[in-house]
Amino acid sequence: MKLEVDLRQAQSSQQWQLYYQPQVDHHGKITGVEARDDARDKMLALKARGVRFSLDDFGTGYSSLAYLAQPPLDQLKIDQSFVQQVLESQANAAIVESTIALAESLNLEVIAEGVEIKAQQAWLLAHDCHAYQGYLFGRPVTVEAIEKLVTGD
Repeated sequence: MKLEVDLRQAQSSQQWQLYYQPQVDHHGKITGVEARDDARDKMLALKARGVRFSLDDFGTGYSSLAYLAQPPLDQLKIDQSFVQQVLESQANAAIVESTIALAESLNLEVIAEGVEIKAQQAWLLAHDCHAYQGYLFGRPVTVEAIEKLVTGD
């Protein structure tokens, strides 16, 4: 299970310890970090505690190539805008393929977002991408639905 946490909401260490730390300990996702140096120090401290970090929506918006050279990344998530057109667009296929190769050369896991059909998954698998997110695997659900799934109720 993955959880997205916005660090801007965690203003005090007490708030972090009460609400976010227990959830992040179960393989969470932290987004929205503003101050790079301060954030990097905090991320390194969290990484020392076993938290893993992904660069989300790679290739779009604020997900710059510059972040790849800065630890402590573990994963690179390829944005769905590239993945969803990988079968129809030679350009998108080239972007995804080269992104996978780049991530592998940096020892980063690759996650393809927006996988909706088995043919996309098969293409990704053939190009050495082994982790996926998207409607092919499930739709977003409420916290209550996740609790029922986990507890078996």
